[in-house]
Amino acid sequence: MHQEAFLERFMGGGGAANFETRLRCFSAVYFDRGDRKKINELNYGGKILLPNSVLDQLVRLNIQYPMLFKITNRTVQRVTHCGVLEFLAEEGKCYLPSWMMEHLHLDEGAQVSIQYVNLPSATYAKFKPIS
Repeated sequence: MHQEAFLERFMGGGGAANFETRLRCFSAVYFDRGDRKKINELNYGGKILLPNSVLDQLVRLNIQYPMLFKITNRTVQRVTHCGVLEFLAEEGKCYLPSWMMEHLHLDEGAQVSIQYVNLPSATYAKFKPIS
């Protein structure tokens, strides 16, 4: 496989791969426009809330679904990947599960880099019982 084809397939090449934004991040408990169910869904899952402007930008690009993002704390170079729950966050903000904030070593209101990525889908998984 040629290097360009490899990058296109496995690293999310193309226009959408270049989408990156920086937002101030907050734990799910600070999202005041949702009910308890929505906050729990956000806080105990692997998805985040982003502003509607991110959706507007991604719609213009040739993105693949599901939308997946690489989240980076550039201060300490910690990275994780996630999906998006909804585009309900206020402009300039995003809301993350508290476990994700801890994993990325982020404080409330810290700046985080959010980049669209196209990750390959798994084709096989094998689980082994512990006992």
